[in-house]
Amino acid sequence: MIASPHPAPTPEPCPQGPFTPAQLQVLELLLRGWTNGRAAGQLQLSVRTVESHVQAMLRRSGTHNRTELVSWWLQGAAVDLG
Repeated sequence: MIASPHPAPTPEPCPQGPFTPAQLQVLELLLRGWTNGRAAGQLQLSVRTVESHVQAMLRRSGTHNRTELVSWWLQGAAVDLG
């Protein structure tokens, strides 16, 4: 098995609480493999707004990219945030 160059971080409790409802809408589409542009169209947001939501979720989760974010979420780490 090949080790990941950036192992997924162990999530720490987020003092701001879980993701916002808007961030969760974006995350749901990321889980489906949608691009920022496609998600923006579906949610009737600008691409920049979707990008901002993704960046905020990366910061809150301690992940570095969309793939790590989705993996972290699917592993149940977000449940620990409350």
